[in-house]
Amino acid sequence: MIRRAISILSVALLLGASGAAASSTADAVVPREGHYSGHDHEWNPIGLNYSRTFQVNHFSINHRARLGGYQVSGARWHGPCHHGLCTSGQWVNPNKIQGHWWHENSPAHKVGYVVYWVNGMSGPG
Repeated sequence: MIRRAISILSVALLLGASGAAASSTADAVVPREGHYSGHDHEWNPIGLNYSRTFQVNHFSINHRARLGGYQVSGARWHGPCHHGLCTSGQWVNPNKIQGHWWHENSPAHKVGYVVYWVNGMSGPG
């Protein structure tokens, strides 16, 4: 009985340690500065700019709704809503962001998106 309990505890500790390692790996991503482009799951073009100074800005959905001022923390953001639209995102590697956008009045309907680094930028974000 004790041997079984120790075995179960050992497996739980190993699983917990691997989860912690995966979490710290995600936090270790250093976002690449520049312009990102891609699509959401409804095939709307998504674009945004990122710089360490200006953070995430010029977030656009279907070439409209330029949102910005999102502060990045730990390679992710969950920004405040602007003009009735809200966004969140996380770098999965230095060149790729996955996230969601939604209308402020219907937070249950989130639209997923994926964008990739396209090029560096010159000048302010």
